Amino acid sequence: MIKWLGRLQQKVSSMPREDLIIHAAIILLLVVANSVNMEYILKKNFYFYIVNLFVQCGTIIAITYSHAFYFMPRFLNKESVLKYIAIMCLSIIAYMVITFSLDYYEMNILQITEERFYELNWRFILFRVIIISRFLLFAYLLHALNERFIQSKLIGQMKVEKLKSEIGQMKSQINPHFLFNTLNNIYGLALDKSGKTPEIILRLSKMMDYMLNESSEMFVYLNKDLDNVQDYVEMERIRNGNKGEIILDIQGGLGTQKVAPLMILPVVENAFKHGLSGLVEGAFVHIIIKVEGVSFDMKVNNNYMRRTDEPLPGHGLGLSGLKKRLELFYPGRHELVIDDYPPIFSVTLRFALNY
Repeated sequence: MIKWLGRLQQKVSSMPREDLIIHAAIILLLVVANSVNMEYILKKNFYFYIVNLFVQCGTIIAITYSHAFYFMPRFLNKESVLKYIAIMCLSIIAYMVITFSLDYYEMNILQITEERFYELNWRFILFRVIIISRFLLFAYLLHALNERFIQSKLIGQMKVEKLKSEIGQMKSQINPHFLFNTLNNIYGLALDKSGKTPEIILRLSKMMDYMLNESSEMFVYLNKDLDNVQDYVEMERIRNGNKGEIILDIQGGLGTQKVAPLMILPVVENAFKHGLSGLVEGAFVHIIIKVEGVSFDMKVNNNYMRRTDEPLPGHGLGLSGLKKRLELFYPGRHELVIDDYPPIFSVTLRFALNY
């Protein structure tokens, strides 16, 4: 019995609290609607009415929820349908025994009514069977809703697991890609024996810590992700010196907004890779970011020199991976516009942030 109650409690506790309150309210209303005449009973015996109502409520709720969350999921199938029919018949008999006992106590012991309870007749039995059948039908509806809730929950978990797997694959592509480019930059500075090498290594260490540790969550605070972008831009400033014009302008208020990690960096990295690093003079990278509430708007412009030994801007690993991540995290809530008018390349990125 204890084991059975434990399973029933586990089934019921898995449902949303709002659903349980609605279910209990519906059952209570149905019990009151089918109980004895309240006005008449209050004139005769108030305490018996309370006990009668409490016992009927407890019995019907126990039968309804035990069938909805234990017996129906376990026995309502082709192999065990006969067992369930037997359980249902026993439940009906149990309900009639309890209610007829209350009738007997009311009529013969307390003598609240002028009638006396001597024997059962088919009308009494049919009336009680109809009452409990309503609640068994309601139990079936609860069972069907619960099964649908469980299925939707499993489907949701499968989608989340699939999403995490795809995100992990994308990160395994993005991080080595970024690391490879940056190590090439550090290698070039080391060959030139530049005094900027230690600072770049320090910023790279900070960025890698963010990518490997803090960005492991599904969503991170936008200000941290933008700090990561700023570190990257500062690394490029140090590496390029006075070679070109680099502008990073972040406008708007940064609060508790959240964003999918490493969503912004690929656009910035693409501008430097195909623009500043390939030009001798007159190079520029302009990054304008506007944040207004949950609205994120980013515009990146750079000039470039078309070369045959590398993919065209916007066709490399960075932006192609970004397109997939946008579809995963912001389906129907993002805009990615890539404009290529040589020698100018422009990327506009918009999406709705999370809180």
